[in-house]
Amino acid sequence: MNNLLTHFTQQFGITLSSLMNPSTVFVIVHGADGSIVSFYELARLLNIPVIAIRYIPSLVESCQTIEQFAAIYLDHFLKCYPTVSYILAGHSFGGLVALEMAVLAHAQGKKNVPVFLLDPNLPLAMRNYQAERLLELRVLATIVIPQHMIAKYDIDHCDESELLNLLSRCLKPNRIEEILSARKHCLAALSQYSYRDHPGLFAHMIHASDKLEFDFIDQETKCITTGSMVSGNHFTMLNSPHAGDLAAIINSHLGRYV
Repeated sequence: MNNLLTHFTQQFGITLSSLMNPSTVFVIVHGADGSIVSFYELARLLNIPVIAIRYIPSLVESCQTIEQFAAIYLDHFLKCYPTVSYILAGHSFGGLVALEMAVLAHAQGKKNVPVFLLDPNLPLAMRNYQAERLLELRVLATIVIPQHMIAKYDIDHCDESELLNLLSRCLKPNRIEEILSARKHCLAALSQYSYRDHPGLFAHMIHASDKLEFDFIDQETKCITTGSMVSGNHFTMLNSPHAGDLAAIINSHLGRYV
C-alpha cells in the first residue's frame, strides 16, 4: 500500500520482552509532520507488535477532514490485516485520527476497540493556528534537531536561512519541504475538527507534563482534562527516557485487551 503501513517490530527486528498476544497489534498514526521515525523508541518498549501509519500524499491528497483521513487509514489497514485484533493509537494530530478510526470501527460492528491518544490537547488548541513558514521551520527544528544544537543556536531567534541550514544537517532539502507540506495539509484538516466524547469507546488520554519552550499557541487550552501524565513535552515524550514512562502506562492497560 505504497508503504503506508510499516510493521516496526518485524522491519527493525525488535524483540519483545514480554509479548502478551502475537495476534494483536498496536496501530499508531503519524503526527502532523507525517513521519513515523519518532515511534521507534516506543515500539521497542511496548509488549505488543507495532504497526505505524505514515503520511502518503498520493493516498490522502483528497482528505479535507480528520474523519476522511481516518476512513482511508482504517480501510487500508483492514485490507492488509483483515483477521488480526488491533489497538489504535496516535500522537498529536494522529491521536485524533486514531480516535475517529475507532469510531468508524465501532460503527462497522467492531466492539471494544481501544484507542490511546498521546497528547491530544495541543492539536485541539491549534485548531485556529495559521501556519507561517518561519514559525513552521522553528517547529520542525524543535522536532528534528538535537537538544544541544537547539540551545547552542537559539532556534527561536534564527531567520529562515539559518534554520534551513541547521535543518539540512539532519534532513535532505526535499524532505524538509515534504514535512512542511504534510503539516500544512494536516493542520488544514484539523481546523475543521470538533472533538466530542464517545462513551462507547475505551479511550485512554496520555498528556505530556512539560510545556514547549516556544509558545506558538495557547498551550493552556485543555479540551481533555482526564487521563495520565508523562514526563517530557509534546515532542520529547516519544524520546528516551520519557518513552519509558509512556510505554509503562500503555503496557499497564494492554492486559485488558490482549
